Amino acid sequence: MRAGGLAAIAILLPIAGYAPAILRRKRLPPIYARAIAKMKFGKYSEAEREIIRELEKVRRRFEGC
Repeated sequence: MRAGGLAAIAILLPIAGYAPAILRRKRLPPIYARAIAKMKFGKYSEAEREIIRELEKVRRRFEGC
């Protein structure tokens, strides 16, 4: 009986140790590559919309803005 409990602890302990790192999502900075590509093709209004979309994603992460 004790060997089963020890085996379970040996298996579950590393999983519990890595869980916080796995469950937290990484926050990515705004990505402007699409907007830059659209500007190079002369589609400035579409590029502006793309930049605004990226900034809105970042804005949601801050409180009080």
